[in-house]
Amino acid sequence: MRRTKALDRTLFDVAPLALALALASVWLFVFVFRIAQTPPKLSNEAELMYEASRIERGLPLYTDPLQGVLDDGPLPIRHYVLYGPVAPWLLSFVAQPFRLIVARSISVIVWFVGIPAIALGGMRDRRVAALVVALSYASLFLLARDVVHFTLTPIPVFLAAVALVRFIRLGRLDIVSSFLFTAAWMIKPLVIGVALAVALWTVFDRQRRRSEQMISIFGGALSVCVGIGLLVATSHGQWLAHLRASTATGILPMHWVHFVHDYFPILGFPHLVVAIFLLASAEGARDVRSLPDEGTCSVSSPRRAKMAGWVLLVSTLWSVFAMGKRGSNAGYFMEPCAALIAALAYGLPAPEVSPRDWRATKWARVARLVLPLCPVMSVAIGWPEIRSFWREDASEEWRLLRDVNNACGAAAPGAAVRASLPSLELPLSGRVTLAAWQQTVLVNRGVFPLQLLITDLDIPELGCLVLTRGLSGPAPLETDGVGEFVFFDVLFDVKLRQPILDRFDEFATVGGLHLFRRKRGGNVR
Repeated sequence: MRRTKALDRTLFDVAPLALALALASVWLFVFVFRIAQTPPKLSNEAELMYEASRIERGLPLYTDPLQGVLDDGPLPIRHYVLYGPVAPWLLSFVAQPFRLIVARSISVIVWFVGIPAIALGGMRDRRVAALVVALSYASLFLLARDVVHFTLTPIPVFLAAVALVRFIRLGRLDIVSSFLFTAAWMIKPLVIGVALAVALWTVFDRQRRRSEQMISIFGGALSVCVGIGLLVATSHGQWLAHLRASTATGILPMHWVHFVHDYFPILGFPHLVVAIFLLASAEGARDVRSLPDEGTCSVSSPRRAKMAGWVLLVSTLWSVFAMGKRGSNAGYFMEPCAALIAALAYGLPAPEVSPRDWRATKWARVARLVLPLCPVMSVAIGWPEIRSFWREDASEEWRLLRDVNNACGAAAPGAAVRASLPSLELPLSGRVTLAAWQQTVLVNRGVFPLQLLITDLDIPELGCLVLTRGLSGPAPLETDGVGEFVFFDVLFDVKLRQPILDRFDEFATVGGLHLFRRKRGGNVR
C-alpha cells in the first residue's frame, strides 16, 4: 500500500515537475548558446534599442514624425516612441555593445526564474502544482519566443504579479502594490489587466471599513496620477500621442475569431476554468483564518479565493479582448498566466477548511490528473520551434549583415542605408527612421501623408534600400482574409512599391535580402 502511494506521488507530483524543469532548462540552454547574441529579430526589440541609444547620446526621445528630424544622419527620423520613456531610459545606462544581450537576459531571468519563484513562495501544499504550471507556461513556445527576444513584456508582468501576491496576502491594495502596478503599466501600458481587476475590487469591496477602503482608493489614484505626471513631463506632453500612434491599431473581429480557434483552448480556457472554480469555492467554504502552511497571511481562505478568482477572471477577459487587436500576439497572455500562477499558489482554498467540501476534494483529484498534461502540452506545441531556434547561429547572422553593408557600400559609397524593418535597419545603419508596420496603419487612416515617405526616397544621400522581398511582378495583397497585414513591412511592399521602382534598381540578393540602389541619372519624381 505504501509502495503504491509512493508510486502515485512520483507519477503525479515528481514526474510532471521533472519534465517541466527539463523543458525550461532546454529553453535556457537554447537561449544562452543560440539566441542571446543574435542580431535584433523583432521590430520592437530594435525600436527599444534605438530609443535607448538616443537617450544615451543626448538626443531627444520624442520628436515630431510629421516634421522629421535630421539629428541622427541624413534621413529624417519619423519614428513614434513605442511604449514610453521608462524602459529606454533604463537601458540607456547599459553600454551599447552589451545592451541587447543584457535586455534579453533580464527578460529571460524574470520570466523563467522570477515567475516560478512566485509559485515557490506560495502555500506549502500548492507549491508543486503552481510550480509545474509556472514552468509549463513559461516554456510554452507561444510565450517563450516573446521572452528570449526582448519584447519587454515579462518585466512589467513580473511587477504586476508581485503586486498581486501582496494584494492577495494583505487582502487589500496598499501603497506599495499601487506603485508596483503603476510601474508595470508605465513600462508597457498593455499590462493593465491585473491592475484593473484590483482597482475594481478595491472600489466595490464591501467587507472593509469605509475609511480603509478610501485610503486604498486614494493611494491607488495617487500612484496613477504620479505615473501619468512623470510620463507627461518627461515626454513634454507627447507620450499619449506617440502611444496611440504606435499601438492603437484597431480591432479586427475576424482576427479575434481566429485567435479563439487557434489559441483559446490553451491560452484562455484553462484560466477561466480556474477563475470560475475559485469564485465558486469561495462561496461554499467556511470562513477560517490562516492555516499553519499559509505563512503570515491573515486573510481568510474564502476571501483569498474570491480575490484571486476575480483578478484572474478580469485579467483573462482583458487579454482575450486585446487579442482582437490588429498586430496582437500570444504574448499578450503573459499577464493572465502570471495571475494564474499567483492564484494557484496563494488563492486556492485549503482542503483543511472543510474536509467534506466536494469542491476542495474534487479540485485535488482533478489537479492530480490534469497536472502532468501541462508540461506535455508545452513539449508537444513547442518542440518543433525549439529545434528551429537551435539552428540559429549568431555569427552567421552578423556575417550576413556585414555582407549586406559591404555590398551597399560598394554600390553606393558613403550613402545612407534604409531597411524595410527596424530589426534590419538598426544593425545596418545604427538607427530606426520609421517603423513600417505602424506607419502603414497611420497611412491607411489618413493621419500620416504617404507623400512624406515618398519624398524621403528622393533624398540624394539615400543610396541603398534593403528589403526582405523583391519588387518584381504584381504587388501582393496588403491584408489577409481577417484584415491583418500580410507582411510586417507591407509599407515597402505595397504602399511604396512603385515609387521605389521609379527611383531604384535591384542590384544584388544577399542571404535572401534584396538590395536596391538609386538609378543612374538622378531622382525620378
